Amino acid sequence: MRRVVAVTLAILVFGLCHAVCAQADDSQKAEARKHFDAGKGLLKVEEFVAAAAEFEESVRLFPTRNGLFNLANAYKGMGRYDKSLKAYERLRTEFGDRLGKEMERKVAQEVKDIAAMRAWLILKVDQPQAPIDIDGLRYGESPMREALVLGAGSHELKITLDGFEPFLTEVTLLAGDRQTLSVQMVPVEVEAPIEDEPEPEKADTEPEPTPELEPLPAKKGWSGLRKGGAAITCIGSTALLGGILTGVTALTIGSSLEKDCPDGICTPEKSDQIEGMGNHAIAADVLLGVGGAMFVTGMVMLIVDKKRRKQENISDVVIAPLTGPSMGGAVITGRF
Repeated sequence: MRRVVAVTLAILVFGLCHAVCAQADDSQKAEARKHFDAGKGLLKVEEFVAAAAEFEESVRLFPTRNGLFNLANAYKGMGRYDKSLKAYERLRTEFGDRLGKEMERKVAQEVKDIAAMRAWLILKVDQPQAPIDIDGLRYGESPMREALVLGAGSHELKITLDGFEPFLTEVTLLAGDRQTLSVQMVPVEVEAPIEDEPEPEKADTEPEPTPELEPLPAKKGWSGLRKGGAAITCIGSTALLGGILTGVTALTIGSSLEKDCPDGICTPEKSDQIEGMGNHAIAADVLLGVGGAMFVTGMVMLIVDKKRRKQENISDVVIAPLTGPSMGGAVITGRF
Protein backbone atom coordinates (compact mmCIF):
# COMPACT_ATOMS: atom_id res chain seq x y z
CA MET A 1 0.00 0.00 0.00
CA ARG A 2 2.81 2.38 0.89
CA ARG A 3 4.53 1.71 -2.43
CA VAL A 4 1.34 2.58 -4.32
CA VAL A 5 1.05 5.89 -2.46
CA ALA A 6 4.71 6.72 -3.06
CA VAL A 7 4.47 5.98 -6.76
CA THR A 8 1.30 8.00 -7.04
CA LEU A 9 2.92 11.00 -5.33
CA ALA A 10 5.97 10.76 -7.56
CA ILE A 11 3.77 10.77 -10.67
CA LEU A 12 1.89 13.79 -9.40
CA VAL A 13 5.07 15.71 -8.59
CA PHE A 14 6.57 14.85 -11.99
CA GLY A 15 3.43 15.90 -13.77
CA LEU A 16 3.29 19.16 -11.86
CA CYS A 17 6.93 19.96 -12.60
CA HIS A 18 6.46 19.12 -16.25
CA ALA A 19 3.46 21.42 -16.45
CA VAL A 20 5.35 24.27 -14.78
CA CYS A 21 8.38 23.81 -17.05
CA ALA A 22 6.17 23.61 -20.10
CA GLN A 23 4.45 26.82 -19.08
CA ALA A 24 7.85 28.52 -18.58
CA ASP A 25 9.02 27.28 -22.00
CA ASP A 26 5.89 28.64 -23.63
CA SER A 27 6.47 32.01 -21.98
CA GLN A 28 10.11 32.13 -23.16
CA LYS A 29 9.10 31.08 -26.66
CA ALA A 30 6.56 33.86 -26.80
CA GLU A 31 9.12 36.41 -25.65
CA ALA A 32 11.71 35.04 -28.09
CA ARG A 33 9.17 35.25 -30.91
CA LYS A 34 8.53 38.89 -30.03
CA HIS A 35 12.21 39.80 -30.36
CA PHE A 36 12.53 37.67 -33.51
CA ASP A 37 9.71 39.59 -35.25
CA ALA A 38 11.20 42.92 -34.17
CA GLY A 39 14.59 41.88 -35.56
CA LYS A 40 13.11 40.89 -38.91
CA GLY A 41 11.49 44.30 -39.27
CA LEU A 42 14.76 46.08 -38.50
CA LEU A 43 16.70 43.80 -40.85
CA LYS A 44 14.42 44.74 -43.75
CA VAL A 45 15.23 48.45 -43.30
CA GLU A 46 18.96 47.64 -42.87
CA GLU A 47 19.10 48.71 -39.22
CA PHE A 48 21.71 46.04 -38.65
CA VAL A 49 22.91 47.05 -35.18
CA ALA A 50 19.41 47.21 -33.70
CA ALA A 51 18.39 44.02 -35.55
CA ALA A 52 21.41 42.15 -34.16
CA ALA A 53 20.44 43.19 -30.61
CA GLU A 54 16.89 41.81 -31.11
CA PHE A 55 18.11 38.51 -32.57
CA GLU A 56 20.68 38.12 -29.79
CA GLU A 57 17.90 38.35 -27.18
CA SER A 58 15.68 36.01 -29.19
CA VAL A 59 18.24 33.19 -29.45
CA ARG A 60 19.22 33.69 -25.80
CA LEU A 61 15.62 32.97 -24.74
CA PHE A 62 14.94 30.24 -27.28
CA PRO A 63 17.48 29.50 -30.02
CA THR A 64 16.06 28.60 -33.45
CA ARG A 65 17.55 27.99 -36.89
CA ASN A 66 16.01 31.13 -38.36
CA GLY A 67 16.99 33.18 -35.31
CA LEU A 68 20.67 32.21 -35.60
CA PHE A 69 20.67 32.58 -39.40
CA ASN A 70 19.21 36.09 -39.22
CA LEU A 71 21.62 37.00 -36.41
CA ALA A 72 24.55 35.98 -38.64
CA ASN A 73 23.15 38.08 -41.49
CA ALA A 74 22.75 41.12 -39.19
CA TYR A 75 26.40 40.78 -38.09
CA LYS A 76 27.44 40.57 -41.73
CA GLY A 77 25.54 43.76 -42.51
CA MET A 78 27.36 45.47 -39.64
CA GLY A 79 30.70 44.37 -41.04
CA ARG A 80 31.33 42.16 -38.03
CA TYR A 81 32.46 39.18 -40.07
CA ASP A 82 34.04 37.55 -37.02
CA LYS A 83 30.71 37.43 -35.19
CA SER A 84 28.87 36.45 -38.36
CA LEU A 85 31.11 33.39 -38.89
CA LYS A 86 30.72 32.40 -35.23
CA ALA A 87 26.91 32.61 -35.56
CA TYR A 88 26.99 30.39 -38.68
CA GLU A 89 29.27 27.95 -36.87
CA ARG A 90 26.89 27.78 -33.90
CA LEU A 91 23.97 27.23 -36.28
CA ARG A 92 25.70 24.22 -37.84
CA THR A 93 26.80 22.87 -34.45
CA GLU A 94 23.45 23.08 -32.66
CA PHE A 95 21.18 22.02 -35.50
CA GLY A 96 23.42 19.88 -37.76
CA ASP A 97 21.27 17.59 -39.90
CA ARG A 98 18.12 19.44 -38.92
CA LEU A 99 19.19 22.45 -40.98
CA GLY A 100 17.83 20.99 -44.18
CA LYS A 101 19.45 21.16 -47.59
CA GLU A 102 18.20 24.64 -48.44
CA MET A 103 19.39 26.17 -45.16
CA GLU A 104 22.73 24.36 -45.44
CA ARG A 105 23.20 25.70 -48.97
CA LYS A 106 22.50 29.27 -47.83
CA VAL A 107 24.89 28.99 -44.89
CA ALA A 108 27.65 27.59 -47.09
CA GLN A 109 27.20 30.41 -49.61
CA GLU A 110 27.29 33.10 -46.91
CA VAL A 111 30.43 31.65 -45.37
CA LYS A 112 32.05 31.51 -48.82
CA ASP A 113 31.14 35.15 -49.53
CA ILE A 114 32.58 36.28 -46.21
CA ALA A 115 35.77 34.29 -46.80
CA ALA A 116 36.20 36.00 -50.17
CA MET A 117 35.95 39.52 -48.75
CA ARG A 118 37.45 39.26 -45.29
CA ALA A 119 40.84 40.45 -44.07
CA TRP A 120 42.64 40.26 -40.76
CA LEU A 121 43.99 43.06 -38.59
CA ILE A 122 46.30 42.24 -35.71
CA LEU A 123 46.33 45.08 -33.17
CA LYS A 124 49.11 45.51 -30.63
CA VAL A 125 48.44 48.33 -28.15
CA ASP A 126 51.07 49.20 -25.54
CA GLN A 127 48.43 50.03 -22.91
CA PRO A 128 45.93 47.51 -21.48
CA GLN A 129 42.18 47.97 -21.21
CA ALA A 130 42.02 50.50 -24.02
CA PRO A 131 38.61 50.39 -25.77
CA ILE A 132 38.91 49.66 -29.51
CA ASP A 133 36.28 50.98 -31.94
CA ILE A 134 36.22 50.26 -35.66
CA ASP A 135 33.75 52.06 -37.89
CA GLY A 136 31.90 53.22 -34.76
CA LEU A 137 31.49 49.68 -33.35
CA ARG A 138 33.13 48.44 -30.17
CA TYR A 139 35.37 45.39 -30.86
CA GLY A 140 36.71 45.00 -27.35
CA GLU A 141 39.63 46.18 -25.23
CA SER A 142 43.35 45.76 -25.51
CA PRO A 143 45.07 43.39 -25.57
CA MET A 144 43.22 41.70 -28.44
CA ARG A 145 44.11 38.03 -28.25
CA GLU A 146 42.82 37.24 -31.74
CA ALA A 147 43.13 38.95 -35.08
CA LEU A 148 40.16 41.15 -35.97
CA VAL A 149 38.21 39.89 -38.97
CA LEU A 150 37.22 42.84 -41.13
CA GLY A 151 35.94 43.35 -44.62
CA ALA A 152 38.12 44.53 -47.46
CA GLY A 153 38.20 48.34 -47.75
CA SER A 154 38.88 51.31 -45.50
CA HIS A 155 38.05 51.29 -41.81
CA GLU A 156 38.19 54.03 -39.16
CA LEU A 157 40.11 52.88 -36.11
CA LYS A 158 39.75 54.68 -32.78
CA ILE A 159 41.49 53.75 -29.53
CA THR A 160 40.81 55.75 -26.37
CA LEU A 161 42.07 55.56 -22.82
CA ASP A 162 41.85 57.93 -19.86
CA GLY A 163 45.04 59.91 -19.45
CA PHE A 164 46.12 59.41 -23.09
CA GLU A 165 45.52 61.20 -26.36
CA PRO A 166 42.91 59.45 -28.57
CA PHE A 167 44.48 57.39 -31.34
CA LEU A 168 42.67 57.87 -34.64
CA THR A 169 43.67 56.41 -37.98
CA GLU A 170 42.28 54.86 -41.14
CA VAL A 171 43.21 51.31 -42.05
CA THR A 172 42.83 50.04 -45.61
CA LEU A 173 42.71 46.29 -46.14
CA LEU A 174 42.55 44.10 -49.23
CA ALA A 175 40.67 40.84 -49.32
CA GLY A 176 42.82 38.16 -47.71
CA ASP A 177 45.22 40.70 -46.16
CA ARG A 178 46.70 40.11 -42.73
CA GLN A 179 48.11 43.34 -41.35
CA THR A 180 49.74 44.07 -38.00
CA LEU A 181 49.38 47.52 -36.44
CA SER A 182 51.36 48.53 -33.34
CA VAL A 183 49.96 51.48 -31.42
CA GLN A 184 51.78 53.52 -28.79
CA MET A 185 49.42 55.66 -26.75
CA VAL A 186 50.67 59.19 -26.02
CA PRO A 187 50.08 60.49 -22.47
CA VAL A 188 48.15 63.72 -22.12
CA GLU A 189 50.31 66.61 -20.99
CA VAL A 190 48.80 68.02 -17.82
CA GLU A 191 49.45 71.70 -17.24
CA ALA A 192 50.06 72.97 -13.74
CA PRO A 193 46.90 74.41 -12.24
CA ILE A 194 46.67 78.18 -12.08
CA GLU A 195 45.72 79.39 -8.66
CA ASP A 196 43.22 82.19 -8.42
CA GLU A 197 44.58 85.39 -7.01
CA PRO A 198 42.76 86.52 -3.87
CA GLU A 199 40.43 89.39 -4.50
CA PRO A 200 41.33 92.58 -2.65
CA GLU A 201 39.18 93.27 0.35
CA LYS A 202 36.62 95.96 -0.24
CA ALA A 203 36.66 98.93 2.10
CA ASP A 204 33.68 99.35 4.41
CA THR A 205 33.14 102.89 3.25
CA GLU A 206 33.30 104.12 -0.26
CA PRO A 207 36.20 106.49 -0.91
CA GLU A 208 35.31 110.10 -1.22
CA PRO A 209 35.44 111.32 -4.79
CA THR A 210 38.48 113.38 -5.62
CA PRO A 211 37.41 116.96 -6.18
CA GLU A 212 38.04 118.17 -9.65
CA LEU A 213 40.42 121.09 -9.78
CA GLU A 214 39.53 123.94 -12.03
CA PRO A 215 42.28 124.68 -14.50
CA LEU A 216 44.29 127.78 -13.66
CA PRO A 217 44.09 130.57 -16.17
CA ALA A 218 47.09 130.79 -18.36
CA LYS A 219 49.58 133.41 -17.22
CA LYS A 220 50.95 135.84 -19.66
CA GLY A 221 54.66 136.24 -19.47
CA TRP A 222 56.41 139.50 -18.66
CA SER A 223 58.07 141.40 -21.46
CA GLY A 224 61.79 142.06 -21.38
CA LEU A 225 61.19 145.78 -20.71
CA ARG A 226 58.93 145.00 -17.78
CA LYS A 227 61.41 142.52 -16.30
CA GLY A 228 64.30 144.95 -16.64
CA GLY A 229 62.33 147.85 -15.18
CA ALA A 230 61.19 145.82 -12.21
CA ALA A 231 64.74 144.56 -11.54
CA ILE A 232 66.33 148.02 -11.80
CA THR A 233 63.60 149.55 -9.62
CA CYS A 234 64.11 146.91 -6.93
CA ILE A 235 67.88 147.37 -6.98
CA GLY A 236 67.47 151.16 -6.82
CA SER A 237 65.02 150.83 -3.94
CA THR A 238 67.50 148.65 -2.09
CA ALA A 239 70.31 151.15 -2.70
CA LEU A 240 68.07 153.98 -1.44
CA LEU A 241 67.29 151.97 1.67
CA GLY A 242 71.00 151.33 2.20
CA GLY A 243 71.78 155.04 1.73
CA ILE A 244 69.09 156.05 4.20
CA LEU A 245 70.34 153.58 6.81
CA THR A 246 73.96 154.66 6.26
CA GLY A 247 72.99 158.35 6.51
CA VAL A 248 71.07 157.68 9.73
CA THR A 249 74.18 155.98 11.12
CA ALA A 250 76.33 159.01 10.17
CA LEU A 251 73.83 161.36 11.84
CA THR A 252 73.84 159.20 14.97
CA ILE A 253 77.64 159.39 15.17
CA GLY A 254 77.51 163.15 14.57
CA SER A 255 75.02 163.65 17.39
CA SER A 256 77.29 161.70 19.73
CA LEU A 257 80.30 163.80 18.75
CA GLU A 258 78.39 167.02 19.37
CA LYS A 259 77.84 165.95 22.95
CA ASP A 260 81.42 164.78 23.45
CA CYS A 261 83.07 167.70 21.60
CA PRO A 262 81.72 170.99 22.92
CA ASP A 263 82.56 174.02 20.80
CA GLY A 264 83.62 171.61 18.00
CA ILE A 265 86.86 170.68 19.68
CA CYS A 266 87.39 166.94 20.07
CA THR A 267 90.05 164.98 21.76
CA PRO A 268 92.39 162.79 19.68
CA GLU A 269 90.58 159.71 20.94
CA LYS A 270 87.51 160.76 18.92
CA SER A 271 89.40 160.80 15.62
CA ASP A 272 88.17 157.27 14.73
CA GLN A 273 84.56 158.30 15.27
CA ILE A 274 85.02 161.43 13.19
CA GLU A 275 86.55 159.38 10.36
CA GLY A 276 83.76 156.78 10.58
CA MET A 277 81.11 159.50 10.43
CA GLY A 278 82.75 160.87 7.29
CA ASN A 279 82.88 157.49 5.62
CA HIS A 280 79.22 156.81 6.42
CA ALA A 281 78.25 160.20 5.08
CA ILE A 282 80.11 159.59 1.80
CA ALA A 283 78.59 156.09 1.47
CA ALA A 284 75.13 157.48 2.14
CA ASP A 285 75.56 160.11 -0.56
CA VAL A 286 76.72 157.51 -3.10
CA LEU A 287 73.95 155.01 -2.29
CA LEU A 288 71.25 157.67 -2.36
CA GLY A 289 72.49 159.06 -5.65
CA VAL A 290 72.94 155.73 -7.41
CA GLY A 291 69.79 154.27 -5.88
CA GLY A 292 67.73 157.27 -6.85
CA ALA A 293 68.99 157.17 -10.41
CA MET A 294 68.28 153.45 -10.76
CA PHE A 295 64.85 153.78 -9.17
CA VAL A 296 63.90 156.58 -11.55
CA THR A 297 65.24 154.60 -14.56
CA GLY A 298 63.29 151.51 -13.55
CA MET A 299 60.10 153.48 -13.03
CA VAL A 300 60.45 155.03 -16.47
CA MET A 301 60.83 151.59 -18.00
CA LEU A 302 57.74 150.34 -16.17
CA ILE A 303 55.72 153.37 -17.25
CA VAL A 304 56.68 152.76 -20.86
CA ASP A 305 55.77 149.05 -20.54
CA LYS A 306 52.49 150.00 -18.87
CA LYS A 307 51.46 152.14 -21.80
CA ARG A 308 52.34 149.37 -24.21
CA ARG A 309 50.37 146.80 -22.19
CA LYS A 310 47.31 149.00 -22.09
CA GLN A 311 47.21 148.76 -25.84
CA GLU A 312 47.44 144.96 -25.53
CA ASN A 313 44.85 144.77 -22.65
CA ILE A 314 47.38 143.32 -20.24
CA SER A 315 46.69 143.63 -16.50
CA ASP A 316 48.53 146.48 -14.78
CA VAL A 317 51.39 146.02 -12.37
CA VAL A 318 52.15 149.06 -10.20
CA ILE A 319 55.48 149.57 -8.48
CA ALA A 320 55.43 152.44 -6.00
CA PRO A 321 58.27 153.77 -3.84
CA LEU A 322 58.02 153.12 -0.14
CA THR A 323 59.78 155.40 2.33
CA GLY A 324 59.55 155.85 6.06
CA PRO A 325 61.63 156.46 9.15
CA SER A 326 64.86 154.56 8.90
CA MET A 327 63.63 152.56 5.85
CA GLY A 328 63.07 152.75 2.12
CA GLY A 329 62.07 150.46 -0.80
CA ALA A 330 59.27 149.79 -3.28
CA VAL A 331 55.84 148.15 -3.27
CA ILE A 332 54.72 146.05 -6.25
CA THR A 333 50.97 145.54 -6.68
CA GLY A 334 48.87 144.06 -9.42
CA ARG A 335 47.87 140.67 -10.94
CA PHE A 336 50.56 138.30 -12.19
